[in-house]
Amino acid sequence: MAVSAPPPPLPASALAPLETDPERRKVKHRYRKGFMLTLAFGQSVGTASGYPNDVQKIGVPAYFASSGAMLGGGFQMVIGGALTDYFNFGVLFGGGGFRNDDWEVSAGGTGFRVEAFPAVVAFPKIQGLAHLGLAADLGVGNVKIQAKVKPDDAAENAAAPRGYVTVEGFQSALGIGLFYETSLFSLLGGHVSLAPELSYRTAYTANSQVNYGSLAARLTYYGGP
Repeated sequence: MAVSAPPPPLPASALAPLETDPERRKVKHRYRKGFMLTLAFGQSVGTASGYPNDVQKIGVPAYFASSGAMLGGGFQMVIGGALTDYFNFGVLFGGGGFRNDDWEVSAGGTGFRVEAFPAVVAFPKIQGLAHLGLAADLGVGNVKIQAKVKPDDAAENAAAPRGYVTVEGFQSALGIGLFYETSLFSLLGGHVSLAPELSYRTAYTANSQVNYGSLAARLTYYGGP
């Protein structure tokens, strides 16, 4: 029985186009790389609602309270890294507060933040879209919802019924955001970028919830390129 010889290897000249063809070569870290530090400050509009931290009052309509719309602000810091041109990951720390004539809400916490730049993969030839990012936050923190009206006035104020006490506790927090980065200047081998971000966040427990939308300015340092 005759055994056919294996085919000869391809010459180097035949492999060269595969190595140099930009459509086949995967380019990483063209836009962002390495260590990442983000500081963000913004203005928010939010609402808070819930029951006092008392098992005898949770679920009783007479003790349910809702703040209505409140104005406020907050900050966020993220420490992490740009793992690829299209994916950032970091640990976040943040806090903020809201208030109106009847209510005060303050919050602070920590968690994780992931940022994706899908156009880097979906539309690699459109460089302008490579700076459009989607973000998701997942964390926990302490939230305090406090009625500003005096107890004697609470009976006449539907926003804070008589007997309503401060809601305070450890809450889960979720957030999503959309932002667009613009490079400002080079620094220490990397660069600094500025991004406006529009986001929505919620913090909740079994008996209370805070929801708010924010418009923030994000200043980010990347270690490269």
